[in-house]
Order: sequence, then C-alpha cells, then structure tokens
Amino acid sequence: MKNYVFSHIESNANLLKRLSENISYIHQGINAFGQLLPDEKGPYAGSIHMKDVGFFPYVHASRLLAIKEGLHDTSTIRRIRHVADKYAFVKNKAEHFQYLLELRTDFSNKQQTYEDVHYIPVAQLTKKQKQRLKSAIKEGKTLFQQTKKLVESGE
Repeated sequence: MKNYVFSHIESNANLLKRLSENISYIHQGINAFGQLLPDEKGPYAGSIHMKDVGFFPYVHASRLLAIKEGLHDTSTIRRIRHVADKYAFVKNKAEHFQYLLELRTDFSNKQQTYEDVHYIPVAQLTKKQKQRLKSAIKEGKTLFQQTKKLVESGE
C-alpha cells in the first residue's frame, strides 16, 4: 500500500489532500482556558485518552509529511526528526512526542488491561507533569494544523 501511495502521490496532487481530510479531526485535550479535558463519564472518568489526544496529532502529521517527502520510515520520532530540517514548524516536536511516550510508560506499570494503558489519570499527575502534558498536547495540535495547512496548500 505504501509503495502504491508513493508511486501515485506525485501524479495525483489530490491524493495527499484526501488523506489529510480523512484524518482531519483531532480530539481536544485542552480547553480555551488551558485546562486538561479528561473524560467526564465512564470507567475512565478523570483520565486523558493518550492515543486520541496526545499521540494521534503527531502520528498523523508525521505520516502526511513522510508521504509528502517519500520517506519509508515508520517510526513517528524518526519521521519528525527527518523532516524537521526542511520544515521549521516541525523543530523540537520529537521531544514533545518522546515525553508523551515516557509518560504513558510511567503509568502503564499501574494498568491492568490493554485499554487501561491508553489512559492517564489526571489526578495522579504532578504539577510539572500536567504542564508538560499540556505543552505536548498543544505542540501536537499545532504540528497537525500546520501540516494540514501545508498539505492542503499543495506546496
């Protein structure tokens, strides 16, 4: 599939735009006042869903940029680092993504099931962890928005 996309991306400018549109929705993790938005109901009430809120903006943006640049690498961090020299808005994003991975790892030891691993209980975070999490979420959102804008501009 990857080879097909790479072989058709140059001849079909709309393909990358369509891929961008397909993944255009990202979950909000921070409200207008800069507060974390944990789940309000269910078994994970009070927790942040790390995949939806934290990881997906980085993963989707790096995937779009990798396709645009013809990179076959599958590692999100390596993709980000590879394109950071070409796109100024990507600089320092790998460090934020790395923090999200480390935070999930820190909390995964306390989890019981596979689904639990994707949630971080906000009440168990220190003030510094909350600040860094907010920063990483904001940076991921910005990365995704700027990547989407670049892709849709056709540059």
